[in-house]
Parts: sequence; C-alpha cells; structure tokens
Amino acid sequence: MGQTTVNRHAGADLLRLVAFCAVVCIHAYGAFPEGDPMRDILRDLSRFAVPSFFILAGFFSATNAPVRKLWQRIAWPLLFWLAFYNVRPGAYVGDPVVLVERVLLVAWTGGAGYHLWYLPALLVGGSIVFAGLSSMGFAATAVLTTVLHATGMLLGVYSALLTGEVFPIYWMRSGLFFAPLFFLIGVSLKRDPRWMQLSTRWWLLVSLLGLVLHLVEKYRLRGASFSDNEYSIGTLFWAVGVGVVFLRISRPTSPILSALAQASFGAYLVHVFILRRVEDYFPHWTPYTQIIVVIVVSLGLATAYRYGLTWAQSQRPRKQKSLRKSEA
Repeated sequence: MGQTTVNRHAGADLLRLVAFCAVVCIHAYGAFPEGDPMRDILRDLSRFAVPSFFILAGFFSATNAPVRKLWQRIAWPLLFWLAFYNVRPGAYVGDPVVLVERVLLVAWTGGAGYHLWYLPALLVGGSIVFAGLSSMGFAATAVLTTVLHATGMLLGVYSALLTGEVFPIYWMRSGLFFAPLFFLIGVSLKRDPRWMQLSTRWWLLVSLLGLVLHLVEKYRLRGASFSDNEYSIGTLFWAVGVGVVFLRISRPTSPILSALAQASFGAYLVHVFILRRVEDYFPHWTPYTQIIVVIVVSLGLATAYRYGLTWAQSQRPRKQKSLRKSEA
C-alpha cells in the first residue's frame, strides 16, 4: 500500500485529498444551472488544485532518481486510461496522417479524458526541470521555467486581451509551459529549507493575495471579463501559498488519511467516468450531492483497488511456498 503512515507526510496527504476534491468541483460545472454564480465561485476557489499536484511531485522527487521513477509510475496508468476514455469503434480510422495527428493530440491533451493532460504534463515538466538542473543549475532553470510559464500565459488567459485571438487551451496548460515552474517550486521547497521556515501566517497572506489577484485578473483587469480564468499570475501565488501552508503541517498522519491520500491518484483517473455516469443517470440531484457522490465513489473504488492489489500480491509468496512443498 505504498509508504507506511510513519513515513508519510500528513500535510502532503491532506493536500492531495483536498486538491482531488477541488478538481471534482472544477469538472462538475455541468451539474450547476446556467447562470448559477456558485459554479464560477467553486471553480475559481479550486484552481490551486492541479498546480499543487505538480508542487507535490517536485517536492517528493527532489532527492530521488526523479525522471525514471516518474515514468515508471505514470506510463502504464497513462496508456490504460487514455485507451479507456478514447478508444471506441471507428474513432481511429481514415487518413493515416490525420490518424497520427489525432493520436498525438489525444496523448498530449487526454482527449475525451480531458483530465489526463496532467500525466504527460508531469512527465514533460519534470524532465525539463531535472534536465535543466543537471545541465544549467538552479538559477538558469528558474529563468527558463519562468519564461515558459509567462509564454504560456500570453498564449492562454491573456491571449484574447493582448492579441484578440483565443488559442487552444492545451497550448498553455501543458508540460511545456505550465508544469515546469510549479515542479521546480516543489523541488526548491524541499532542497532549500529557508522557504519552509517562513511562518504559516506569511504563506496564508501570499495565498490570499494570490486569490484576490486571480479574481481581479478574471473580472476587472482592463475591463476584460474572462469566461473562465484557467491559470494566471494570481493563480501562481494562490497555489504556492496553499501548497506551502499544507506542507508546513508536521503532525503525524492517520491511517485513514494515509489510505485516502494514496487512493487519490486512482480516484483522479476514474472520477471523470463516474462524474459522467452521475450526470447522465441522476440529473435531478443537486450539484453538491453529485460532487459528494463522485468524490466518495471515486475514492472508494481506488481504495478497494489498492487493497485488492496488495492482497493479491501478498498471496504470491504463499502460492510459491505451497508449490515448492508439493514439488519436494
């Protein structure tokens, strides 16, 4: 079942769980009636979630053999869930060039499993960061990731304001532009303890100011009104502040929190499927009921899978021992 509760970080476990619930709130916008202000409020308040996942990945990869372990953990889940959400009869037939383009786009964005963009983004962003750290050092890597992030914002949330054009969201929200800076921040928080020594009050102020700036950018910046502010300058400080506040929690974790946190990755992968079923079959439920059901069912399935896999693996030595005895 992964790490024991003794070796796990309580603040990180809590952040994983809260961030997963926030992701469900972002994706459940279809459950709200058109014009309901709570839909946008929940989405804005939840925008710290995916950046927090990248920060956590960098934080816990900072002292390991990072890129190889990332690939080992993510490659097979990515392939399976890409196929699960996207493979259907007739989806990949026709002109070979168009087919290759479609496959590459699905692999980059997640396709119908739109939340899966996080996995290739994590692989690409982590690879950029550690390649930069090993070849250029921290300062140059920090400049590179900042420039990439700024470029992504110019192509993303600021594009309509600055150029009058709206580019596809995956241009910005990707492993090339979006993930590297958050991943590097996570690495820096782990390697340089001075950041973690700043008071929780200070980081709460950072997160609050970031949230305010995020909302200003969305609703008031130069009179512009962005329909959905994915990620902007304010989001950066909002997410980093929230992440550090949780990472500063040093209390012992509980077995229940540990189990749920370890299941949050699997719950993230399956939650869009559960969300679609709930929206299709129970549209009369309130948005909050739908959100709670999706969170509970997704975490329940992922937890059951983890315990089932652990039990199956524990049976292998017993079967091998009994086989040896029968052969003797």
